[in-house]
Amino acid sequence: MPANKTVVVGQSGGPTAAINASLTGTIEGARVTGAPVLGMRHGVEGLLRNELMDLGRTFPDEASLDLLVHTPSSYLGSCRYKLPEPSVDEEPYRRILEVLEEHGVGSMLYIGGNDSMDTISKLSRYGASVDSDVRFVGVPKTIDNDLVLTDHTPGYGSAARFIATCVRELRRDSSVYDLRSVTVVETMGRDAGWLAGSACLAADDASQGADLILLPEVPLDEERFVGRVSDLLESRQTILVVASEGIRDRSGSLVCERAGSAAALDAFGHIGATS
Repeated sequence: MPANKTVVVGQSGGPTAAINASLTGTIEGARVTGAPVLGMRHGVEGLLRNELMDLGRTFPDEASLDLLVHTPSSYLGSCRYKLPEPSVDEEPYRRILEVLEEHGVGSMLYIGGNDSMDTISKLSRYGASVDSDVRFVGVPKTIDNDLVLTDHTPGYGSAARFIATCVRELRRDSSVYDLRSVTVVETMGRDAGWLAGSACLAADDASQGADLILLPEVPLDEERFVGRVSDLLESRQTILVVASEGIRDRSGSLVCERAGSAAALDAFGHIGATS
């Protein structure tokens, strides 16, 4: 971080139990350099509206930062705003640089996952193209654990533990009735199976865990899947399947696309399964 130049930080995408720890680290790091630190309200959307807060005043001491680091969800608020390509619409980029210049910002940090990294990457490239002195930095945070060049990301561990706990409890709940049943648990993880795979942590001496886990990296053979479920039902009353939201059939099509018009798209064009 440039010494004494203001640092601005934002949070984007889905909240996790760890995203405020990354915010805390940013505030502490800025404080070490003597740089003022501002927070964007609701990510880049708030930055475009010049909605910033003085985090140094909000968290003046170690006691307040200790509360922040243990606070779940996104303290600054979040957004799902997709920056257009500069060749399509340059105005948001000009506005952001205008706001950053107004506040004497030397570094902009953006905490989030793939879509947030898309935002900060676009800003970094645009800044370089116009010779901006602002340093644009992405801070990894994603429960999907799928950011390129990272071994693991804050957010994944807590989400994996949550999934394992849910699967273990669902296994117990689904086994209380004298009925044959198949329970399917859908997890996030559009293109990476880390979250679905974490369901294997549910298995221990006291719990059988999941019977089948469907990963986006492995094409779904529907006939084989149905046959495997039928075989398992021959030996047990209840079957528990964990499926990633991004599972695809052998043609490469997302299974959730079969929902047709009911399958909603988010701001970044990602399709999601619907209930």
